[in-house]
Amino acid sequence: MARDDEREQDARQDAELLDEMRSLGWQPAASSPELSDLRAAERADRADVHGRLVDAIAGSASADLRSLVEEVQRKRRAREARAQELLPRLDAEASHEANEEMARLHRIRERYRERFAGQVAGPGDPTQLKLRDVSYTYADVTEPRCEHLDSWDFILPAPTVGPDISVSADIAPSTDTPGTWLHPSIDIVANSCDEMTEAKTYQEVAFQLAAPATTFGANSVRVDLIANGTFRSHLGDPSGWFTSASTLYVHTRVELSVVIGQQIADAPQLSPLVSDEIFTAHGNVDPGQVRAVLSGQTYPTNLFISGADVGAGPLYCLVQLACTTVTIGSGARVRLDFGASQGHGIFLGGVALLGAYA
Repeated sequence: MARDDEREQDARQDAELLDEMRSLGWQPAASSPELSDLRAAERADRADVHGRLVDAIAGSASADLRSLVEEVQRKRRAREARAQELLPRLDAEASHEANEEMARLHRIRERYRERFAGQVAGPGDPTQLKLRDVSYTYADVTEPRCEHLDSWDFILPAPTVGPDISVSADIAPSTDTPGTWLHPSIDIVANSCDEMTEAKTYQEVAFQLAAPATTFGANSVRVDLIANGTFRSHLGDPSGWFTSASTLYVHTRVELSVVIGQQIADAPQLSPLVSDEIFTAHGNVDPGQVRAVLSGQTYPTNLFISGADVGAGPLYCLVQLACTTVTIGSGARVRLDFGASQGHGIFLGGVALLGAYA
């Protein structure tokens, strides 16, 4: 019975430690219901003024304003139909290129498999602690919400109305080597929605390692990560009186965060190790490959890991990956694809602390 109580206490401490580590890593931006209501009222006021101005212009202008708007809308629909016809072919070409590049990335990955072969460094590589045993995984997605429909779109008899949305964040163990595959994917067609909230995927993988025999001083950290996928974005018609969407606004990000923790005398000792953007995008982006190889680089740190000789508990390392993107304007399209169905993905082999024993 005492042994069962001890295991339950250890499990509670481990869960508390992971929660603490999560709070130090990537966190989504908080949303305010009050500000959301205020912005909704602002959009409604703009739409009301916009409609009254159009009515006033139509009543005083000699030209048929409605016919002019219908012509503009038909031309826009024709452009959207052309994009719908063109993008699948370009997506397929980008996916083929990414799959060919994946073979090269796998060869690069082979160069690092030997370095991650053991739990702790063996002879010839005595200055690394390697965390590669997965103890926990978690994934979550947030589908975007349409905040405003383009009122001009409803002048035509058959408006396209709401957006088409697909957001997923699969996690799968590697079948040929220790490691984990992350497969975030976001695919959105805005249709008549000219204002949308962000789409998000969030994935985390926790690694565990027994405490070293004695204190270990780490001066850098390496994340064994290789990403390969595709991306494209197409800006739409913005809301209001703007003629084009901003090409400077960063609308897509893939962010990496790494936090390490250890139980020492029933108290968690935590340290953020890495915070990095491995991909960003702004403006229109033609379909193409997204790739990142972090396995050959290191991030500086200054960290002491306590040893088992002073009663320190196991090490936990939490790796978080977050993808965020937002469509801009009605008719906008965005696709960020690390999906397994296309042969893409983000391989996460583990985390290594480089340094020396004290």
